[in-house]
Amino acid sequence: MKAWRRAGERGDLHLHHLQNYMKKEPKGPKPPGGKSKPPPRWRSAGMLKVAELVKKHGPELRKLLRLDVPAEEVLSAVEELELRTEECADLSEQIEEKNAELVRVKAGKRVAATRLQRHVRAKRAWKQAQLDLLAARLAAFKAAIKEKAAKELAELGERQNEKLAIEYEDEVTRLKAGTAKARARARDAADDAALSQKRLRRAQLAEEKYKRLREEFDQLGQELKRGRATPERDEEEPAAKKGRRGADGRFAAAPWELSPLIWAQLGRRTAPSAINANITDALLAFSPDKLVPLPCKREMKRKRGELAIAGEAMAAFRFAKLRT
Repeated sequence: MKAWRRAGERGDLHLHHLQNYMKKEPKGPKPPGGKSKPPPRWRSAGMLKVAELVKKHGPELRKLLRLDVPAEEVLSAVEELELRTEECADLSEQIEEKNAELVRVKAGKRVAATRLQRHVRAKRAWKQAQLDLLAARLAAFKAAIKEKAAKELAELGERQNEKLAIEYEDEVTRLKAGTAKARARARDAADDAALSQKRLRRAQLAEEKYKRLREEFDQLGQELKRGRATPERDEEEPAAKKGRRGADGRFAAAPWELSPLIWAQLGRRTAPSAINANITDALLAFSPDKLVPLPCKREMKRKRGELAIAGEAMAAFRFAKLRT
């Protein structure tokens, strides 16, 4: 159609136009005075135009399509129909033969499939029988092994029990002998300890008596040197110069009144090495008779932990006393 250059030529015809024409039904003329869509028209209209074009310009079209066959050699419609009828009959015979061959092939395949299924079933049955036989043999073998292992284990257990019984008797005998020796040693040690305690107590009493007599002797010597007895206030050493150790050699607890004084000094960021001197100076100035031994510098540093806990306790106590 695009190669035609006379009446009815279409230069803008493409493949998609033909495809759209085959897919969609072309619209017919719109009815006058109506708003509805036009009804679809028949496709035969295009076929009639093509037939008219072939009738009017047949030779030119055949020339353009390079169909140079003479018009005498072109078959008529009747001859063409007879030829096509014979071809259809031949094709029908070939189709029937193909169908018959296909039926025979399908029948052979069905027979082969049936034979294959029988063979597969027989092979599966044989395999299952072999598996059952092997399973029975394996079960019998396991039972024999289990019975043999049970016998060997029982014999081994008897031997082990006999051996353990002998070892137990030997161990009990050894432990009894060791226990008897340990009890004898414990009794000897207890007797020695009791004797040692008695001796230690006697030694301590003798040492205390010696110290007391030594102090009395020293005092009498001093009185003899002075020629007279010392006043009562001089007989007793000031408390500040005495140590915190008692007669038994243990440290005595410091008076509780010292703790607030130490906390106050630490709270004011006083050096721990200067706290003893500050408290001693204050007591000498206002109450010399209250002088007591004070803790060392190391104990003063440990009082910092007490200061934090005491501060929290006092804050909680003051908060609890508030009136709401």
